[in-house]
Amino acid sequence: MQGRLRDSLSLNSIMSMRSLVAMAALVLLTSCTLCDGTAPGSSRRLLHDDDSSTAKSTFRMTMMHRDHVDSPLRDASGNYSFTERLKSAIERGKVRSKSVRRVIARLTDSNSSHPREAELLGVKSKVASQQGEYVVNFQLGTPPQSFVAILDSGSDLNWVQCSTCTSRINTPNPPFNPFKSTSYKKSACGTIFCNSLPLPRISCSSTCKYQYGYGDGTTSIGDLATETLQLASTTGGYRRVPNFAFGCGQENYGDLAGSDGIVGIGQGPLSMPSQLGSVVGKRFAFCLVGMYEATTTTSPLVIGGDAFWPSSGSLWTPIVKNARSPTYYYLQVECIKINGKCLSIPTSVFNIASNGAGGTILDTGTTMTELLPAAFNVLVAGLKTAVKYRQVDGSWYGFDLCFDTSSSVAAPVFPKISFRFTWSDFTMPYDNVFLNVDVDVYCLAMNSGYGINIIGNIQLQNFYVFVNKDTNVIGWKPAQCDTIK
Repeated sequence: MQGRLRDSLSLNSIMSMRSLVAMAALVLLTSCTLCDGTAPGSSRRLLHDDDSSTAKSTFRMTMMHRDHVDSPLRDASGNYSFTERLKSAIERGKVRSKSVRRVIARLTDSNSSHPREAELLGVKSKVASQQGEYVVNFQLGTPPQSFVAILDSGSDLNWVQCSTCTSRINTPNPPFNPFKSTSYKKSACGTIFCNSLPLPRISCSSTCKYQYGYGDGTTSIGDLATETLQLASTTGGYRRVPNFAFGCGQENYGDLAGSDGIVGIGQGPLSMPSQLGSVVGKRFAFCLVGMYEATTTTSPLVIGGDAFWPSSGSLWTPIVKNARSPTYYYLQVECIKINGKCLSIPTSVFNIASNGAGGTILDTGTTMTELLPAAFNVLVAGLKTAVKYRQVDGSWYGFDLCFDTSSSVAAPVFPKISFRFTWSDFTMPYDNVFLNVDVDVYCLAMNSGYGINIIGNIQLQNFYVFVNKDTNVIGWKPAQCDTIK
C-alpha cells in the first residue's frame, strides 16, 4: 500500500507482548458462594499443557476480518466496493462504540452499590449485536469440535452455544455437544474460575451458572465448564490444553452475526490470553492487515512466549488501571499532535475521573477512533489549517472531514498525526488517518463521540501491537502484517 512502512517481521524475531482488540461487552453473571469445599482464594494452577515437550512454544490464531471471502460474517449478497465496505464498517463501529459507552457508563455509575450492579439491566434484550470485526477458529472437546467465534477485546468470557440450549441463536456450526466429549466438566461453585465471573455472588447450587451480557443486549446464560482447548502452535501442529474455562450457553439472546460464540481477550482472568498465560506466558500480540487487503488476507494473533518484543524500533506505554472497568485496555493520552506539535486540548479530556468514567481505551471492535468533542473539534480545526486541499462534504461516506486532492499533481501529502502516550508517541502513517474513499477524496478516519475516547482498529492497522501483562505495558511497531508468518 502506498505510504505504508513495509517492515517484514518474523515472529521468531519479536519479543514479549500481547494484544487488543474486535466488540463491546457488558459483563453479567449469576454465580455463587462456596459450595464444594474448594477454597475460593486458591491460587493453584488450573491449566496444564498436556505436551510438556512444547512448554515454551506458543499458540497462534488467525484473525479473519468479517469481510474476508472465507468469513461466516461476510454479507452473502455479493461483492462490495471498498467504499461500500467502509461505510458498513463505520456504521457497525458506531453501534459498537455506543455499546462500549453504555457498558462503561453503567460500570461507573456512582449510584451503584457495586461497580457491576447495573449490568443486570436488560438481561434478555433481543437486540441484534452487529458487532465483531474479526473472527478466529478454535476447537473444544475430546474429540475436538470446531467453532468460529468473534474476537472481542472488550470482554473476558469465552463461550459457545451448547446442544442442550433452550434458546438458540443461528450459528454456522452445530452447537457444542458436551455428551460427545470425554473431557467436559461443569465448574463447581467456589472455584477460581467461578469466582472470576465479575458480579456479586447471588446464589449457588452444586455447579456454577453464568449470565453474561453485552452493551447491545446480546446475552448468554448457561453452565461455566472446563474443556480441552486445541489451538495451532507456532512450532507446528496443534497443542491441547485441558481445563480451559468456557461458557456452555443454554439460553442465548441477540445476534452473533453468523459466528458460533465469542472469544474474550480482555484483561480479566477468564479471557483466553489470561487463562493461557499460566501455560505460555502472560503476553500476546496481533497485527491487523489494512482494510484494503482484508478481503483476501488474514491477520496473526500470537499468545505466549513467541510474541517476542521487537528488538528495535518498538515503542510502548503502560496500561492504566481502572478498577471500575477492569476488562478494557486503558492508555494515558497526554496530547494529540499535528506534525509533532501538541494541540491545545485540556488534559482532563483524556483522564479517568474519580468514578472511573472517561479516559482512553483501545478497542479492536470499534472501526474508527472516536474522540470527545473537546479533543475532536480542536483536531479538526488544526487539520483545516494544516491541510491545503479543498474541503468537501463527506457525510455520505460517514465522515466529518474530507478533502478533494484532485489539484495534487503527485501523491497527496498530509500532516503527521500522533497520540502522545505516557513514554512514547504513537505516530500513524497517513493512510491510517486519511482514507481514500473515492477518486481524489480523502477523509479523516476519526469521529466525535461522548463519554470516553476510543482508539479504533483502522488506526491500529499494519502495526505489530503487543501486550505484556507481566510488565503491564502495551507496545507497537510499524509492520507489514500480511508478511508475518
